[in-house]
Amino acid sequence: MSLLFIEGFDHYGTTGPHTVGYQGKWVSGSTSGVSNPGRTGPGCLRFSVDTIVSKPLAVVGNGGVIGVAIYLTSYQGYDVCAFRENTITHMSIRIEGDGRFSVWRGSTQLAVSTKLLAQNSWYYLEFKAVIDDVTGSYEVRVDGVPEATLTTPGPVDTRNGGTGQWDRIALSYYTGFMDDIYVVDLNGAPPRNNFLGPCKVETLFPQTDAVAVGTHQGLTPVGTADHGNNVDEQNPSTADYNYSATVGVKDTYNFPSLSLSGTIYGIQTNLLVSKSDSANRQVCAVVRTAGIDADGANVSPLTTYSYMSEIRQLDPNAGSPIEWTSGAVAGMEAGMKITI
Repeated sequence: MSLLFIEGFDHYGTTGPHTVGYQGKWVSGSTSGVSNPGRTGPGCLRFSVDTIVSKPLAVVGNGGVIGVAIYLTSYQGYDVCAFRENTITHMSIRIEGDGRFSVWRGSTQLAVSTKLLAQNSWYYLEFKAVIDDVTGSYEVRVDGVPEATLTTPGPVDTRNGGTGQWDRIALSYYTGFMDDIYVVDLNGAPPRNNFLGPCKVETLFPQTDAVAVGTHQGLTPVGTADHGNNVDEQNPSTADYNYSATVGVKDTYNFPSLSLSGTIYGIQTNLLVSKSDSANRQVCAVVRTAGIDADGANVSPLTTYSYMSEIRQLDPNAGSPIEWTSGAVAGMEAGMKITI
């Protein structure tokens, strides 16, 4: 693994049951929501009154990088992002009350910047940490530029108890906004095992059948007869959807072309799914490129709607993975398959 997660906050509702922290993708510790506009796309994470949200991840070793765009509307002395092991905060970045930012191990401050972050302006913050009580290290970059006062190759103690195997990130602040997040571990091949630089996350929604019919239409539409129309909302609606109880059937949808250009480090499918009873059910995301379907990992829906996300670092390309291109994304279809 290398690229673990991306987030643009563009496929959540601004009100109602589909806001951040209530659909399984994020764990909400306090108030959170989505606001318009974002740094990229229509949405971004809104912080108000000491918001905390965390993203559980598979255990990925003792090192990683978090990249996140931040927009501060006040200086409150709160953490911005952190590497956690369950509830243990190993390493975090905090905005001080005077606009400087600092690196912390748990409740111990390790370094403070000389740079001041202005309010009401977007910055791209990247935080790399190796968590170890003997050979730890950390580095901070702002808009792609290393901050010398917040960088040490070690050895330094960066483990705050626990095992040092981080398994989630946490985002928090008092008032402000975040957008365009990426998370990588330090495993795998370059470039996805290190700093990626200031990134943008573009969210694409399925096109309606009236615009471009997907190759597979095995699910049964409810609400309208248009499969794509039932799943194309930015603010998710449970009034229209596609469903099936038949193992093996699937829907795939076409998507518009990207408006952004540049290196594509990966795509992430986000299934918003639920099951109607307590029976064991599993589904998987499907990505179709070069005319061939590539099934993702099986996931188990809950009886309430929740997001199931999966990263594809490379274009499956009919079994011969290659780097993604804008053209490949434009020709891609993606959807869902019933597996159990």
